[in-house]
Amino acid sequence: MLRQKKERLQYVIDRLELQLKLREKELHRVLCKRSYSSSSNMPNKWTKVVSAVCKYGWKKLVNPTVDLHKTAFPKSPADLENLGVRFDFAGTILKDGKKYHRFQVQVNAGNKIPKSWKEWRERNPKGTHGIVATVEIPDGGTKDDVQHALNQVNDQID
Repeated sequence: MLRQKKERLQYVIDRLELQLKLREKELHRVLCKRSYSSSSNMPNKWTKVVSAVCKYGWKKLVNPTVDLHKTAFPKSPADLENLGVRFDFAGTILKDGKKYHRFQVQVNAGNKIPKSWKEWRERNPKGTHGIVATVEIPDGGTKDDVQHALNQVNDQID
């Protein structure tokens, strides 16, 4: 029982830290008036996703515990709104003898998601079922493996 309370408390702390970090980044973006990361030429909306996943959700992607076609990250409604996208588990594959977890990045529903993702959703005929990118994460990988995999799909993000 104590362990469950500790896990729940840690979950709440992680969620609050994610919300705070996303708000800090948004404030920084507004103050600096930057919409693109000049060093990587990566869309700002994807930069935020990569940052949040690498800080809070990478463990959920290297060792997913959700059922097929269920959301692995983020889980809470507030986090889904703040980030604007979700990582839905799409199964495992073998590539060069190594096991990878495949995730489909999809835009969330609702009007409180970031404007850039809302515009993407409106442009895409499949809406919230449209696939922004497909990411392959090595089974049991590290935070760096996750960041590398997310950076690999930069060209799929518009």
